[in-house]
Amino acid sequence: MKGNALKTPKTSIEVSEPLSVSSRRYSDEDLEEFRQIIEEKLIKADGLLKNLKGSTTNQNGTSDTGHKSNPSDDAQEAQVKEVTLILASKQEKYISDLKSALIRIGNKTYGIDKDTNDLIPKDRLRLAPHTTHSANAKEERDKKLNIGGKTPNYHHLY
Repeated sequence: MKGNALKTPKTSIEVSEPLSVSSRRYSDEDLEEFRQIIEEKLIKADGLLKNLKGSTTNQNGTSDTGHKSNPSDDAQEAQVKEVTLILASKQEKYISDLKSALIRIGNKTYGIDKDTNDLIPKDRLRLAPHTTHSANAKEERDKKLNIGGKTPNYHHLY
Protein backbone atom coordinates (compact mmCIF):
# COMPACT_ATOMS: atom_id res chain seq x y z
CA MET A 1 0.00 0.00 0.00
CA LYS A 2 2.94 2.30 -0.52
CA GLY A 3 1.30 4.18 -3.32
CA ASN A 4 -2.07 4.37 -1.58
CA ALA A 5 -0.87 6.19 1.55
CA LEU A 6 -3.17 8.94 2.72
CA LYS A 7 -2.12 12.30 1.47
CA THR A 8 -3.28 15.44 3.16
CA PRO A 9 -3.88 18.40 0.94
CA LYS A 10 -1.41 21.23 1.31
CA THR A 11 -3.11 24.34 2.55
CA SER A 12 -1.79 27.78 3.11
CA ILE A 13 -2.58 29.17 6.54
CA GLU A 14 -1.81 32.77 7.26
CA VAL A 15 -1.02 33.60 10.84
CA SER A 16 -1.78 37.20 11.67
CA GLU A 17 -0.86 36.80 15.34
CA PRO A 18 2.65 37.36 16.64
CA LEU A 19 4.78 34.34 17.38
CA SER A 20 3.93 32.55 20.58
CA VAL A 21 5.94 33.27 23.69
CA SER A 22 7.45 29.80 23.60
CA SER A 23 9.08 30.51 20.23
CA ARG A 24 10.49 33.86 21.43
CA ARG A 25 12.66 33.44 24.44
CA TYR A 26 16.23 33.83 25.52
CA SER A 27 18.66 31.02 24.79
CA ASP A 28 19.73 28.61 27.52
CA GLU A 29 23.15 30.33 27.53
CA ASP A 30 21.52 33.72 28.09
CA LEU A 31 19.31 32.29 30.83
CA GLU A 32 22.40 30.86 32.54
CA GLU A 33 24.06 34.29 32.44
CA PHE A 34 20.98 35.86 34.02
CA ARG A 35 20.77 33.08 36.62
CA GLN A 36 24.33 33.84 37.73
CA ILE A 37 23.61 37.58 37.91
CA ILE A 38 20.48 36.94 39.99
CA GLU A 39 22.22 34.53 42.37
CA GLU A 40 24.99 37.10 42.98
CA LYS A 41 22.40 39.79 43.67
CA LEU A 42 20.52 37.43 46.00
CA ILE A 43 23.66 36.86 48.09
CA LYS A 44 24.24 40.62 48.39
CA ALA A 45 20.57 41.33 49.08
CA ASP A 46 20.40 38.66 51.80
CA GLY A 47 23.49 40.14 53.45
CA LEU A 48 22.02 43.63 53.37
CA LEU A 49 18.72 42.38 54.79
CA LYS A 50 20.53 40.66 57.67
CA ASN A 51 22.42 43.89 58.38
CA LEU A 52 19.21 45.92 58.32
CA LYS A 53 17.43 43.50 60.63
CA GLY A 54 20.46 43.32 62.90
CA SER A 55 20.61 47.08 63.24
CA THR A 56 17.11 47.17 64.72
CA THR A 57 17.97 44.83 67.58
CA ASN A 58 20.36 45.20 70.48
CA GLN A 59 22.88 42.67 71.77
CA ASN A 60 20.14 40.81 73.68
CA GLY A 61 18.28 40.19 70.42
CA THR A 62 15.46 42.56 71.30
CA SER A 63 14.48 45.80 69.62
CA ASP A 64 14.30 47.69 72.91
CA THR A 65 17.40 49.81 73.40
CA GLY A 66 16.50 50.89 76.89
CA HIS A 67 15.33 54.19 78.28
CA LYS A 68 17.06 57.38 77.15
CA SER A 69 17.03 60.49 79.24
CA ASN A 70 16.49 62.80 76.28
CA PRO A 71 13.08 62.55 74.52
CA SER A 72 14.51 63.94 71.28
CA ASP A 73 17.05 61.10 71.23
CA ASP A 74 14.17 58.64 71.66
CA ALA A 75 12.26 60.24 68.80
CA GLN A 76 15.28 60.25 66.52
CA GLU A 77 16.04 56.64 67.36
CA ALA A 78 12.44 55.65 66.65
CA GLN A 79 12.57 57.43 63.30
CA VAL A 80 15.81 55.71 62.31
CA LYS A 81 14.33 52.37 63.32
CA GLU A 82 11.19 53.05 61.27
CA VAL A 83 13.22 53.93 58.17
CA THR A 84 15.37 50.85 58.68
CA LEU A 85 12.28 48.64 58.91
CA ILE A 86 10.88 50.19 55.72
CA LEU A 87 14.17 49.51 53.94
CA ALA A 88 14.15 45.94 55.25
CA SER A 89 10.62 45.46 53.94
CA LYS A 90 11.65 46.75 50.49
CA GLN A 91 14.66 44.46 50.60
CA GLU A 92 12.44 41.46 51.37
CA LYS A 93 10.28 42.31 48.35
CA TYR A 94 13.38 42.63 46.17
CA ILE A 95 14.60 39.23 47.34
CA SER A 96 11.18 37.74 46.61
CA ASP A 97 11.24 39.28 43.12
CA LEU A 98 14.72 37.84 42.49
CA LYS A 99 13.54 34.39 43.58
CA SER A 100 10.55 34.69 41.26
CA ALA A 101 12.96 35.56 38.44
CA LEU A 102 14.86 32.33 39.13
CA ILE A 103 11.60 30.41 38.82
CA ARG A 104 10.92 32.10 35.48
CA ILE A 105 14.41 31.10 34.34
CA GLY A 106 13.59 27.50 35.25
CA ASN A 107 10.34 27.79 33.28
CA LYS A 108 12.23 29.44 30.39
CA THR A 109 9.86 32.41 30.51
CA TYR A 110 12.42 34.82 31.98
CA GLY A 111 12.88 38.09 30.12
CA ILE A 112 9.45 38.10 28.50
CA ASP A 113 7.41 41.22 29.23
CA LYS A 114 4.29 40.04 31.05
CA ASP A 115 2.05 42.61 29.35
CA THR A 116 3.36 42.70 25.77
CA ASN A 117 5.02 39.24 25.50
CA ASP A 118 8.02 40.98 23.90
CA LEU A 119 11.55 40.19 25.01
CA ILE A 120 12.89 42.65 27.55
CA PRO A 121 16.26 44.01 26.35
CA LYS A 122 19.26 42.20 27.84
CA ASP A 123 20.81 45.44 29.12
CA ARG A 124 17.68 46.16 31.18
CA LEU A 125 17.69 42.62 32.58
CA ARG A 126 21.35 42.91 33.53
CA LEU A 127 20.62 46.12 35.45
CA ALA A 128 17.25 45.07 36.91
CA PRO A 129 17.14 41.27 36.67
CA HIS A 130 13.93 41.08 38.71
CA THR A 131 11.94 43.15 36.20
CA THR A 132 8.92 41.75 34.37
CA HIS A 133 8.41 44.75 32.05
CA SER A 134 10.43 46.47 29.36
CA ALA A 135 11.12 50.13 30.06
CA ASN A 136 8.60 51.20 27.40
CA ALA A 137 5.90 48.85 28.67
CA LYS A 138 6.49 50.00 32.25
CA GLU A 139 6.22 53.64 31.19
CA GLU A 140 2.95 52.94 29.34
CA ARG A 141 1.63 50.96 32.30
CA ASP A 142 2.52 53.78 34.70
CA LYS A 143 0.74 56.28 32.44
CA LYS A 144 -2.40 54.14 32.45
CA LEU A 145 -2.24 53.84 36.22
CA ASN A 146 -1.59 57.59 36.44
CA ILE A 147 1.64 57.21 38.36
CA GLY A 148 3.34 60.57 38.09
CA GLY A 149 6.64 60.46 39.92
CA LYS A 150 9.07 57.64 40.24
CA THR A 151 9.15 55.49 43.33
CA PRO A 152 12.51 55.64 45.11
CA ASN A 153 14.65 52.70 44.08
CA TYR A 154 17.27 51.54 46.56
CA HIS A 155 18.51 48.59 44.48
CA HIS A 156 21.43 50.62 43.17
CA LEU A 157 22.95 50.48 46.65
CA TYR A 158 24.17 46.92 46.14
